[in-house]
Amino acid sequence: MTRLSDTQRILLSSASQRCNGSLLPLPTTLRPGPGTASAIAALLRHGLAVERETLEVSAARRSEGDLHYGVFITPAGAAAIGVESDKLDAIAADAGAARRSMRSSPWAAAR
Repeated sequence: MTRLSDTQRILLSSASQRCNGSLLPLPTTLRPGPGTASAIAALLRHGLAVERETLEVSAARRSEGDLHYGVFITPAGAAAIGVESDKLDAIAADAGAARRSMRSSPWAAAR
């Protein structure tokens, strides 16, 4: 099992409590900066979080034109902090629904 820093635990824990599983916006106990950026990069590198397209600007880590990309907890990330699998299923279902709605939106053809 991957050893997590306090910052990584806070990020994963807060993401697991959100209906979309997003690590962003940062919880109030964390401040933006190099330490938080390193923690997110490590979570991505170890497969405990994944970057994907999002419609929520507040959940965006980066943007490319009209596309916004956020960072979201993975099943491995949830397991690393002991989150139950039924919560993961709900997060995955919400993420799948969001991706389907993005593809079916009138703006999808313009991309």
